[in-house]
Amino acid sequence: IERIFENWNKSTENNKYFIADISEVFIAKQNSEEIKLRKEYIKKLNEYRKTHNEEELTEDLEEKIENGLKELTNILNCTIPSLEINQNADEEIVAEIFVRINSKGQNLNESDFISTLLSVYNQEIRDKIERFCKSSHIPESHTSYNDLIEVEAPLILRATAAVAFRRARLRYVYQIMRGKDLETEEVTTEQREENIKKFDSSIETVLNLNNWHEFLNIVKSSGYINKSIISSKITIIYSYSLFLIAKLDYKLTSEELKKLIKNWFFMASLTNYYNEGTTESLVEQLLNNIKLRKTKDEFISFIKSLINNRLTDDYFTYTLAGEFENQRTQGPAWFAFVASQILLDKNVLFSTNKIVSILSPHASGEKTAYDYHHLFPKNYLINNGTTKEEANKRANFVVLDYETNIAISDKEPMLYLNEYKTKLGETEFYKSLKDNAIPENVVDLEYAEFIEQRKLLMSNLIKQAWNKIK
Repeated sequence: IERIFENWNKSTENNKYFIADISEVFIAKQNSEEIKLRKEYIKKLNEYRKTHNEEELTEDLEEKIENGLKELTNILNCTIPSLEINQNADEEIVAEIFVRINSKGQNLNESDFISTLLSVYNQEIRDKIERFCKSSHIPESHTSYNDLIEVEAPLILRATAAVAFRRARLRYVYQIMRGKDLETEEVTTEQREENIKKFDSSIETVLNLNNWHEFLNIVKSSGYINKSIISSKITIIYSYSLFLIAKLDYKLTSEELKKLIKNWFFMASLTNYYNEGTTESLVEQLLNNIKLRKTKDEFISFIKSLINNRLTDDYFTYTLAGEFENQRTQGPAWFAFVASQILLDKNVLFSTNKIVSILSPHASGEKTAYDYHHLFPKNYLINNGTTKEEANKRANFVVLDYETNIAISDKEPMLYLNEYKTKLGETEFYKSLKDNAIPENVVDLEYAEFIEQRKLLMSNLIKQAWNKIK
C-alpha cells in the first residue's frame, strides 16, 4: 500500500501489512496465481486490521494493493543496460566511459580502478587492505589501531604505489598494474602478473604492524600526539612512504631514521608541504629525485636539503609569523605551535598541568580536557568595537584546561591577568606567559599591539622547538 521495503525481522513478519517473503509474489506470478495471493493477502490484512480496531480495506485500498503487486512483479520486465568495450581500448577511453556513466552518481577515481583490478586479479590483496583499514578505527592491541589517523583504502594504495613503483599518480599505477609498459605502451599478461606480485610484496611492507607503529611513534615524538592537531592525513601517509623507503632501501640506522623522519614530518606539517598545488605532481617529482640518490649519504643529504631550504630564518620571521594573522585555531601553523609547546614541555596557561598531559588522547572523557580560548575574549573585543574577524586571529588563541577557560570566560584581559598574577606570584605568572608565547607587558598593550608582538613570539617558540629536534 505504502510501497515500503524493509529488511526482514520479527517485527515485519508479525506486521501483516508486510509480505515477509517477497519471493512468494514472484512464485505466484510464475504459477499464474497472482489473484489467489492478492485475495489471501487482503483477507489476512483485514483480519489483522480487525484485531487492531480498524475498518476493513476500502475498494481504493484494495486497488492500491493490486497495483502495488503488479509494480513489484514488473521488475521482471526491466532490462539492465550493459556496455561492451573493445579489449584494445586504452585506459583513457575506459576512464572516460566510467566518468560519463558515473557523472550522475558517485564519480569513480583511479583508486577505484585499482581496487577493481585487485578484486579481479588478486582479491587477497584487497582483503588485506580492508582488514588493515577497518582495524585502524577500532581500539584493540596488535592491530593497526592508533590515536592519530583512521586509514582508508585509497591512502594505503598511495603509500604502496610510492614504495612499489616510486609513483604518486595513481593513473600511472593503474596502467602499471594492468601490465602496461609505460615506455613501449605494450600491455602483457606477464607484465601484469609481475607488477601485481611486486605490489603484493610492497603491501606486506606497508601493512607490517612493526613498521606502522614505529613510524607513528616517530610522528608523536615530533610533538603531534593528538589527531586534533593533525591537519592532513596525506602528510602522514606520504611521510610513511618516505620512512619505508629510507628504512628498507637506504638502510638508515634506527637513530638516523628517527631523526630524519621526525624532522621531515615536522617540516611537512608546519609548511603544509603535501597540500601545496597538485599533491600527486609534487610527490611524483620528489620520488623521481629520490631515485637519483644511490647511497644512504646522498639520500640523507637530499632530504635534509629539502627541509633546510624551507625552514629558513626568513620563513620563521616573516612567512610563519604572518600565518598567525589568519583566523581561527585551525591550520598547520597553529597545530605546529601546539606541537612545539609539547616538544618544549610547556605548561598550560596559569596551570601546573603540562600541555602534553591534557592533549594526551587518553586525558579526555565525554568532554575534552582542553579548550582553545581567546586571550582577549571575543565578546569583550566585539563589545569594544573590534570585528569578529579581528577577534578570531590565531595569535589571540591559547590552549587552556577546562577549569581555567571557565574562570576567564569573557572577563576584561587586564582584570583576569592581574587576578592570576596575584594568585600565582610574579615568577610563576611571567613563566606561564613565556610558556605560552604571550608578551610580558600584555596588560599594557592595546589589542593590535598585542597581536603584532605575540605572532612573533609564537613563531619564535616554534623555531625553538625546531632547533631542539633538528
